[in-house]
Amino acid sequence: MTDERWPEAAEVAGLAQDAVPGATAADVRPVGEGGDHASWWVGPDHVARCALDRGGSERLRREVAVRELIGERIGVPVPVSVASGEWARGRAFTLDTRLSGVSAELRPVTAAGEAELARLLVLLAEVPVASAEALGVPPEAPRNMPGLLRRATAAAEAVAARGEFAADRLPRLHVPGAESATAPGTLVHNDLKGSTCSSPRTAGSAACWTGRTR
Repeated sequence: MTDERWPEAAEVAGLAQDAVPGATAADVRPVGEGGDHASWWVGPDHVARCALDRGGSERLRREVAVRELIGERIGVPVPVSVASGEWARGRAFTLDTRLSGVSAELRPVTAAGEAELARLLVLLAEVPVASAEALGVPPEAPRNMPGLLRRATAAAEAVAARGEFAADRLPRLHVPGAESATAPGTLVHNDLKGSTCSSPRTAGSAACWTGRTR
């Protein structure tokens, strides 16, 4: 990336004005969580996300397409893009609806949020892989299921020893035939973090929905 300039509040307000009448720079505040994009609150109901390079632009456009694919299918709230385009040459932006909730980096996830996150991950796995791949979602190599289960078991046992995990759930990690099992290809959430895992909602307003197949 040769130009590291981030968009300014006035630029973000200008991008949002058609979708959010009356939006001004005073309504725009940086989110602070982004990675390869810059995120901004736009008033109380929207989030603007601006990619910082061409690679980020490709991922951001793909994310919007994946959210549209899964939005109605999974029945769990996801941000909806109400406006999109380029904020600078070759750099994409999207203006998304803001979901209710607070980042898990600021407040622990509630029991309802945990249940909704689990439901989201299960339902993502039911989305046809071919539909996701048609949007450009990249595949990953098959997971080593025996190794994955061994690590999951060790982690669960350590947490159970601290009294933070129900020990009667441990037998569920002993899967018959796992040593020879291979995982089918599924769509997964590849960017779980505090802004994704929110309270009470699991999908934070700045969440990334780009999945990976495996």
